[in-house]
Amino acid sequence: MAKPNGVIVYEGPSEIDGQPIVVIVTGLKRTDNRKTGTMLQSWILLQNTPPCDAANQGADVSICGDCKHRTWGTCYVNLGHSPYNVYNAYKRGSYPWMDVNVIRDIKDRTLRIGSYGDPAAVPHDVWKLLINSIKGITGYTHQWKFKANQHLSNYCMASVDSIAEAQRAKKLGFRTFRIILEGEELLEDEYYCPALDGKATCDNCLSCNGFANGGDKKNPVIILHGSSYKVRRYKRIMELRNRKKGFKHLLPQRLA
Repeated sequence: MAKPNGVIVYEGPSEIDGQPIVVIVTGLKRTDNRKTGTMLQSWILLQNTPPCDAANQGADVSICGDCKHRTWGTCYVNLGHSPYNVYNAYKRGSYPWMDVNVIRDIKDRTLRIGSYGDPAAVPHDVWKLLINSIKGITGYTHQWKFKANQHLSNYCMASVDSIAEAQRAKKLGFRTFRIILEGEELLEDEYYCPALDGKATCDNCLSCNGFANGGDKKNPVIILHGSSYKVRRYKRIMELRNRKKGFKHLLPQRLA
């Protein structure tokens, strides 16, 4: 039997709202990516609703929580690409469950926790098993503000979009990964993500791992990127938000 490119590591209720979700790890057949290198990817999906449909219906709250980019329509993930393909392969039965052979094979690999979906939706024991099975991780969460999710600081960065959010997340015990606009100044404890200019890949940097390696660390930032229309929307929303103006008219019609 041919080696699968992905495996199921969890099927069960979302930690956010109890709806049935699935976690699938892909990339067992090594492929290279300009930014992430050869990292394994983990996809948090609804079990019975395609990603685009889930977003259109607002059902993606089960896997994304209260992430502002879900409601603003500014998430950098293109749901019609990898999430769509992974979901369809899952429904076709293309992914077996992870077993001891897979665990043995990935011991020298690195993993992105939550390539799509928020790690907070998944039971801690699932991530703990994966983290203990591999060489290194990166992870990001928008659910850092909730007390029940403080354990995520051990292996996830708090995704933040402003200095105020960064300061709040740090007080809650998180390192931060902040999105900034071109020309925006960095804080004293921040530095540019080295993947921005190709100096490193996520696979060989692994700085975005919360406090997985212990000790105090600085916090990376990345300049806003993604689809041009999403970038324009994000900039305009942030401008109006900072001026305490309404921006409901800018939201995708399905969510407005």
